[in-house]
Amino acid sequence: MGFKPFIAIGHGVTTENKWDPGTVWENNVEADIAKIIVGGILEVFVSNGKDYVTDYPENDMNIIECVESANKRGCTHYVSIHLDWEKAESGMFALYVSDAGAALGADIRNAVTSRMDYIDKGNRYQDDYEVTGTLMEATIFEAGSIDDDGQFLKDNGRFFGNCIAYGIMDRAGENYKELDGSVVVAPSKPENKPESSGKIEEDGKWGSDTTSKAQNKFGTPVDGVISGQLESCREYICEDYGTFEWDNGDGSPFISALQRLIGANDDGWFGFESAVKLQTFLKVPADGYIGPVSVLAFQKWLNS
Repeated sequence: MGFKPFIAIGHGVTTENKWDPGTVWENNVEADIAKIIVGGILEVFVSNGKDYVTDYPENDMNIIECVESANKRGCTHYVSIHLDWEKAESGMFALYVSDAGAALGADIRNAVTSRMDYIDKGNRYQDDYEVTGTLMEATIFEAGSIDDDGQFLKDNGRFFGNCIAYGIMDRAGENYKELDGSVVVAPSKPENKPESSGKIEEDGKWGSDTTSKAQNKFGTPVDGVISGQLESCREYICEDYGTFEWDNGDGSPFISALQRLIGANDDGWFGFESAVKLQTFLKVPADGYIGPVSVLAFQKWLNS
């Protein structure tokens, strides 16, 4: 199959061919910082003689054109570089819709954190076009907050991009030499899906296997436990098979990720609103109480 990633500068041109700077905060412009990072990615590919497709340096393709180009040219991976808005907390995260896309995002994040001190906010499931329209594994890589991380990424974006390139090649199982020439890396090619991505039993019972599958799909820590839930919300789970911890804690990262997908308040606690939003998302009767019908629909969605 070879190795030919598409590397996109996440902003630059709209579908109406107008300038699109992305998010802007003071002197920090998303498109400009993303361009620095992409330059660092390509620097590594060129040094290692790797093939690639990109909209760098012209930055004259909108996201629809980028996705079409990646599909038509048989690219093996798709990575689009973005920055989050000014109210976002510091740190990077990767957006995905497929298990392979989640694995790509994880390898990129690991490559960055193993080479520099940087906050890692994990993977997040989000069905944006750049990860749904692509025919290959894909991630939208949010490099950081335009406010908290903007200046750092302007100053260090080239090296940050180098690290992203190493992560993409780790995911692909490519041999490469780092730019300082001191290390030659020959990682073994990962499987197309994480180990825990097998289908679960569709039995309408929300146990630890369903939770683990969901945590894996959303890119949050996988332990089969939904921690930090409010005792007052217990009634909205009709049958509890031991996967929820009703300890009035700070909420669950998985529940937060789920809430972002279904449009509920992102507080990490699964209550009535989250139950209704999830049922609406799953197209089952939305009464706010999660029972076997809702759980079965959720399990079918996780397996799809």
